[in-house]
Amino acid sequence: MITEEICKAMPDWAKEKLDKIMDGDVAVVGDAWLRHVEGTDLMDGIVSIPNPERVGTKDPYLAGLPSNPQIKAYRVKMGLE
Repeated sequence: MITEEICKAMPDWAKEKLDKIMDGDVAVVGDAWLRHVEGTDLMDGIVSIPNPERVGTKDPYLAGLPSNPQIKAYRVKMGLE
């Protein structure tokens, strides 16, 4: 659950990505975003997968809920579900 305390500790750009994910979409994220979220209990419900459109070292992951079609398809393909 996203609490006010968690949101206060996150920068606006990180909250925007989190809101997108919680609305059922995927968000392109990097290590900085993961660091902001990993210290909370939110990572229990969020999955990250390699970003298929990644170029170089920027934007290495897509993050979303396991029920998101793009996340689910990747997990099925990799034998994780």
